[in-house]
Amino acid sequence: MSCFVRFQLFRDRIKTSLISFNIYDKYPSENQHVIANERIATRIYVILMTLALLVIILFTSFTHRTVIKQKNKPNQLEFDKLYAKYSHKLVCPCSQISILYDTFIMFEPELHTICSSDFISINWISYLASTNETYYNHADFRILGQAQFNALLAFCQLANQTISDAMNTFLSTNFISSGVIKLELFQSEVEFLLKSFKSSTINSFQRSFDLIRLTTQGNQLLSALKTNYIPIIDTYNVNSSIIGFESNIYFDLSNSSCSCSDSPMCIEPVWIFSYNETTQTFIKQFNVPGFYTGCFAIESLFQSTFKCLFNQSCLEQIKEYVKSYATTDISILNLSSSSKYEMNTTIGTIIYQLFIENWNTHVFYEAYYNSCQPMYCSYDDLEKFDVLSIITSILSVYGGLTVVLKILLLYLVKFIRNRTQSVNTNSCMTNPISFIGTGLLLTCIIQKEVVKAPVLLTTS
Repeated sequence: MSCFVRFQLFRDRIKTSLISFNIYDKYPSENQHVIANERIATRIYVILMTLALLVIILFTSFTHRTVIKQKNKPNQLEFDKLYAKYSHKLVCPCSQISILYDTFIMFEPELHTICSSDFISINWISYLASTNETYYNHADFRILGQAQFNALLAFCQLANQTISDAMNTFLSTNFISSGVIKLELFQSEVEFLLKSFKSSTINSFQRSFDLIRLTTQGNQLLSALKTNYIPIIDTYNVNSSIIGFESNIYFDLSNSSCSCSDSPMCIEPVWIFSYNETTQTFIKQFNVPGFYTGCFAIESLFQSTFKCLFNQSCLEQIKEYVKSYATTDISILNLSSSSKYEMNTTIGTIIYQLFIENWNTHVFYEAYYNSCQPMYCSYDDLEKFDVLSIITSILSVYGGLTVVLKILLLYLVKFIRNRTQSVNTNSCMTNPISFIGTGLLLTCIIQKEVVKAPVLLTTS
């Protein structure tokens, strides 16, 4: 037998198998009408199932699906990479949502150079008090200076204590973070917290200090240095009793007078005096630049500056007039180029800023991240369906669809054929277009199968 004949026989077998293919032949029937119905339903089933599978394959192949992915216990580098790619979808819950500020924030406050200088040392204050002069004017720098430098020492200690207490309170506060915060947002939040902390610390100190100043001024307390009121002594009384007080009057740089009974803020430049025993008067010898005397030592100090203390020649002039029995080695203040204060900044301004030059705050994001210790990071990602997913989709649809189509199509074919038994089969085959126009194409196909069915059975 030639190859051509074999090929024809193979083709005929295939053709016959396709024509006689019947998915309903589980229970074979001898009724040709039933067999025709089953074959028609089978062909429609194959067409619809093929189209459905093609649609599913095309849809799943070109459609992206959203999948939730998870990275367990990511380190900081992995978190940064994930955030760069999935910033709006990334969720990384912290294993520890409450973290002490002390864990990732450190302070190294730098104070004004006066607080670490020799001028607030006991050595300098004792040096001013050890002069060998016999008579002093109450406004002499050598007398007033002792009180003012003692006050500066107390203010520096108070500032240090205030800053330390405030930092301890702040650093013992918890930072609440339910999830990992990105570096930029973390820095922004911490910067706001630090700004609020610094502002509230300074403002609280200022309010407390203002209350003390107002209380002192309002009660018109007498200064031990007799700078606001001078007692009037009854010289005719053997006991030299005080019969009244006379308000001191000060003259500012413009020579305008100011009485302490009118204002506690009166000041005038401070001098070092010498005493003339012949005339029994005090003579001005040296004006100490930047320093003032006034009704209260504190108020005059607040309006003074450190101008003289930055100048070596000014310091030498003071030493010359002190004429102390003691010796001292005092270094002038060093004005740093990074200082936020000028040489002529008032001492009051510096004190009200707690002498702070720089808070020197250090924030460690890595320490925060390690304390947060995210258990995992989850994010939504878009990806195409893989082959396994496509096969899974097909199988999930196939089972239900094949059952539904098998049942519906067989009953649908039976229904249509029963309704169209009166239709002329020959007219359908010779003029199918008229049937198509009336929407009865399926009927035409069914009627053709009725005619072909006996022939197919014969050939098979």
